[in-house]
Amino acid sequence: MGERCEGQRQLFSYISPGQRITATHPLRTMRKLVREVFSRLNTEFHSLYSPTEHLLIPPAQSLSTLRLQVSYGVRVNDH
Repeated sequence: MGERCEGQRQLFSYISPGQRITATHPLRTMRKLVREVFSRLNTEFHSLYSPTEHLLIPPAQSLSTLRLQVSYGVRVNDH
């Protein structure tokens, strides 16, 4: 059984997304800029929601994901 598990190790990637993106990739600069802007807008984001409302995904994270989709042409719906 030990040999079987060792053979399956090749099926999985143990490299984090941060290690896959080079230090000079434009995504790193964009990420830094977007985080700075969102940190300034954070209080405004929170003022848009009821104090009793619990957000599963923070607005800044949702917008950051949308930015990546727009930047790379990822389609959400095909119709």
